[in-house]
Amino acid sequence: MAEDVSRLEDAPQAEALPRIPDRRERARRSSYRFRFGIIYVLLAAVVGAGVGTFIVLAMRPAPEKEAAWSTWRPEGRVNAYPTEIAQHVGTRYRLQSGKQLVGVLAGRAEIQNLPLRAVVIQHDATNPTKRDDLEVIPIGNSVMYSLCGAGQKCSVAEGQPSAGRARLLRREALELALYTFKYVDDVDSVIALMPFNLGKPETEEDDTSTVVFMQKKDFQRQLEAPLDQTLSGRPRATLDPIQGQVVDTLTRPRQYLYDIQPTQDLGAVLRLAPIRG
Repeated sequence: MAEDVSRLEDAPQAEALPRIPDRRERARRSSYRFRFGIIYVLLAAVVGAGVGTFIVLAMRPAPEKEAAWSTWRPEGRVNAYPTEIAQHVGTRYRLQSGKQLVGVLAGRAEIQNLPLRAVVIQHDATNPTKRDDLEVIPIGNSVMYSLCGAGQKCSVAEGQPSAGRARLLRREALELALYTFKYVDDVDSVIALMPFNLGKPETEEDDTSTVVFMQKKDFQRQLEAPLDQTLSGRPRATLDPIQGQVVDTLTRPRQYLYDIQPTQDLGAVLRLAPIRG
């Protein structure tokens, strides 16, 4: 008997039975599992959406780069852009001999060291688009280009004046203006002083001086489209009919005879008059 009792004492104690949670605790645990389940579902949805978006973006073709307005553009110091434009455009225009048509100088809007205060345009009375015969345009931020040939008074020394050469010179003035409006900030107008028209076969006394006056607001369509849609290819002595019509449309109404009127504030007014005939 004693051995049986001792054996019972040495036997390991039976493990205590687990406590059975009451109804309230079971409900609380069930609620936690439900909440965690919702969170896992939401996280899985977010991760899935992120992976899907990444796949869509990865498979989407890269956006095309916006086409450049021109194949060339000025670089370096911004205040030297007009000079760079003058050099680039000037070297593109050639005489039949291969020599440069005219030299091009870029500068501020001033003549004979007098800064221009305004442009006064005396419109042709027959012009149906102008209500007033006299138009005064204050000079804001303007660039002036002087087109000067190697002949007397900056005339073109080689060959004879002709309608074709006049159109070529106006094309050059237009190209100068478009580059300037596109790449030089805050410029609102370009003044291109044209070469003297000396050397006509019938007379040597024709020293008519003209200017092409162009305002940026009139060229928005050309500045939004690539340059080669307006001026295509390299300039040639004889422009093709389509190119010639474009140049005439954009420049002939803006070419004037001019003279200078000094002002009392040590400035000047550029007076423009229509070319007749």
